[in-house]
Amino acid sequence: MKNKNPVVPSLRDDPEYARADDLCNKLARDVAELQRRLNEKRAAQKKQPAEISATVKRLLGDPVPEGDGETIPQMEQKIRETSAAHTIAIRRREVARIPAGKLAFQKVESDYKSNVSDICDLMVTINAAVAHYQGLVDELERNDIPYHCWARPMLPLFIGRPNDPQGVIAFYLAEAATYKLIDARSIPEGLRR
Repeated sequence: MKNKNPVVPSLRDDPEYARADDLCNKLARDVAELQRRLNEKRAAQKKQPAEISATVKRLLGDPVPEGDGETIPQMEQKIRETSAAHTIAIRRREVARIPAGKLAFQKVESDYKSNVSDICDLMVTINAAVAHYQGLVDELERNDIPYHCWARPMLPLFIGRPNDPQGVIAFYLAEAATYKLIDARSIPEGLRR
C-alpha cells in the first residue's frame, strides 16, 4: 500500500484549459471593476447631481478619472456585455475541462487503479477477519460463556454480516469488478453478487 499521496496534475497543465481559465478569471475581474466604477459614479451623482461632464472637466484642465466620460447607461451596457462574455467563457472552460481532465487523469490512472485494488484486497481481508470474529463470538455464546464480562463485544456492524452478497463489501467489490478495476474471479465466493 502507498504511504504518500500522488501528485495529481492540474487542469491548468493543459494550455487550452489554462487559456480558457485565464479568460474567465479576467472577465470576472473586469465585471467586478466595471460594477465598482458604476457604483462610484452613482454615488458621486447622488452627492453632486449637477455633475460637470468629462468634456467640460478636460476643458477646465480638471482631472478626468477613467470611464468618467461614460454615462450610466453606457456603463450598464458594458457590464451586461462583459457579463455575457464571462458566461460564454465559463461554458468554454467547462468544455475544455473534459479533455484536460482526461489528460490529467491518465497521468495518475495506474495509481488510481492500484489504490482501488488495494482497498478491495483489504476489504476481502476485513471480511475474513469479521467472519473469524463472528465465528468466535458465536461459539462463545453457544457455550454460554459470558465473554462480555471481560471483553466488550466489538462486532463491526457498519461492515455488515460477513460473506453477505448484499453487504457493503460485496457492493464495493462488484462495482470495482464491473469497471474492470479488479478481476471478478478474485472476489470470494460468499461475496459474489
